[in-house]
Amino acid sequence: MPSPPQYFGYNAGINKFKPFDYDSAHSNAIKQISVNELKNMLKKGDVTVIDVRSLKDLSSGIIKGAITIDFDGAFANWAGTLLDHNKSYVVYGSEQNAKESIKRLLRIGYTNIVGYFTDSVSSISKDIDVYTPDFVPTVKVENRTILDVRKPAEWAKGVAEGDVVKYELSDLFK
Repeated sequence: MPSPPQYFGYNAGINKFKPFDYDSAHSNAIKQISVNELKNMLKKGDVTVIDVRSLKDLSSGIIKGAITIDFDGAFANWAGTLLDHNKSYVVYGSEQNAKESIKRLLRIGYTNIVGYFTDSVSSISKDIDVYTPDFVPTVKVENRTILDVRKPAEWAKGVAEGDVVKYELSDLFK
């Protein structure tokens, strides 16, 4: 049986000691952020961007410092493992995916979502630091060990060739 996501313990504490007002948290989080607002928040270090765009969209550029989490994958598990409940976040993606991601984040205890952002990378790159990633479709590594931190169901979809160590990301924090 796979390990429970890290947010389970956090959520248990929230549910036990203080009631969660989903509607209030949702109305505060569902607001569109402008380029200037995001630029100022990033400059001050007030927020981290959670990028939920598609792989195709990611290839056009990623906001520097953003955390990319696959919207269509095990979103809650990855978010609950990678994100700090004490930080504030802006979700970046299509309006539909951003709003759904905010709902999912609220359900796992992330009440510090300050809004969402939908502008294209090309329209923001003059105002916000963006980098273009190099994606490699197939990985074949020699003389190196790869640490594959995906879940077993994800391993079944394919792994890199060569020396691969499989270890669930959530287990790294135990």
